[in-house]
Amino acid sequence: MKRLLWLAFVGFVAAVPVWAQGPRMPDPRSSHTEDITCVAFSPNGKVLASGSEDKTIKLWNVATGENTATLKGYPDKVLCLAFSPDGKTLASGSEGQVVELWNVATGKTRATLMGHTGGVLSVAFSPDGKTLASAGDHTILLWDVASGRNTAIYHAPLVDSVAFSPDGKTLASGQGGNKIRLWDIGTGKSTTLLDENSEYATPQVAFSPDGKTLASGGRCIFTIKLWNVATGKNTGTLEDDRFDVASMAFTFTPDGKALAIAYTDGKVKRWDTTGSKRATTVKKGDNEGFNACAFSPDGKVLAAVVYDKTLNRWTLNLCGM
Repeated sequence: MKRLLWLAFVGFVAAVPVWAQGPRMPDPRSSHTEDITCVAFSPNGKVLASGSEDKTIKLWNVATGENTATLKGYPDKVLCLAFSPDGKTLASGSEGQVVELWNVATGKTRATLMGHTGGVLSVAFSPDGKTLASAGDHTILLWDVASGRNTAIYHAPLVDSVAFSPDGKTLASGQGGNKIRLWDIGTGKSTTLLDENSEYATPQVAFSPDGKTLASGGRCIFTIKLWNVATGKNTGTLEDDRFDVASMAFTFTPDGKALAIAYTDGKVKRWDTTGSKRATTVKKGDNEGFNACAFSPDGKVLAAVVYDKTLNRWTLNLCGM
């Protein structure tokens, strides 16, 4: 069954959430023809990009659900996506070892970056947009976005996720075996935060807005952990039930006081990361479940790939966050 996109508009509220299906349904002819593998929001939250095994990337208007562009000519299955901070460039990584930079306005390729020896599983822009990190196989590569030149290479096995700190000085990586490292961009030296040797665990990573805390979790990992970036110490753990966290499906709220988490069973939680560290379920799990997910920059919108044959929009009454 083909996986298509479900846009779930999620608000974190004190009252019981009320869900309602949006009135607009995109033309099925605009949908992907194969499984969707990744989704990413533009910095302003108005555009959603989706990558697929059909070797295309589609851009969607979040407000209307309309497909506004289809980026074609990709050599292989698209595995990861990331917008530049100004929203003008979209980076994508493929199963075919290639990183592409796209001009969002024109839908044309700006540059093709080659250097990986395996599939590219994660891409991330530095906060100033001048550097791109790409991860896969056994390496993390840094690229100068303007010239397309490879500027650094970090050796780390089975990297599945990378994220820049807000000041751009540190890169966090999640690796196979449930390992997390922090890389000093200036020196290239790394510090290990977590090394649990869990065979199938591949952690995702996300920095808090102030850069002082790192969150980690992911598939085959049934906890979310918080880390003090300066000391490397674990400062909080959210133990959960049998459901693991959907890929790249957690983010800090803009004030940094909470973490929004999406699970593979379709459940969404809000975890207070300060003080009480209590978790509140804001969306109950369902039979559909989530695969690839992304939260909007303001944390109020969730785009999630589910097993469904239509592209639906779901809204929640928002009472602030």
